Amino acid sequence: MFPIYASEDDWNRAQWRFQRRPIHPDALAYIKTLQPYTRPDPKRAKLWLLQELDARDKHKLITTTESITRASYIGGTGQILIPYDAVEKPIHDGAVIIEYADPPEAAMNLKFEFSFRIVFERGLFSDTDDFEVLPSLHSVAEAVEVIIDNFERAIAANPTWIPR
Repeated sequence: MFPIYASEDDWNRAQWRFQRRPIHPDALAYIKTLQPYTRPDPKRAKLWLLQELDARDKHKLITTTESITRASYIGGTGQILIPYDAVEKPIHDGAVIIEYADPPEAAMNLKFEFSFRIVFERGLFSDTDDFEVLPSLHSVAEAVEVIIDNFERAIAANPTWIPR
């Protein structure tokens, strides 16, 4: 278990955990410097995102949503409509995501290209920003790799951190 806390109060309340399996004070001080609460925006720190994903995964299904990021229309005349529900609700198989509002033309040439983003549900990491699944997971994995590499170097430089 690597401790991850978003506030110093939570870190301080968790000190009893470190008494059960003593951790060298210098190692604990190093771990403390990595805590999300030491960052300018703790709830957006990569370790906190990892903590939230871990907690959500244990207690419920992580909800993802789709959002249309681009739709293009080429050829023909008339009005293209994207129904409000297609954008605001999860898109299911068979859902109407676009409508052509005018009668068809004899020489109509339509081509639509859509791209979608899969994002975590609002409120998981932010109430206002979208967090795309793959880039978010990649950035968390990169941050964890950096922490592991740095911690391995710190342990190699401080062998007394590991009890014999």
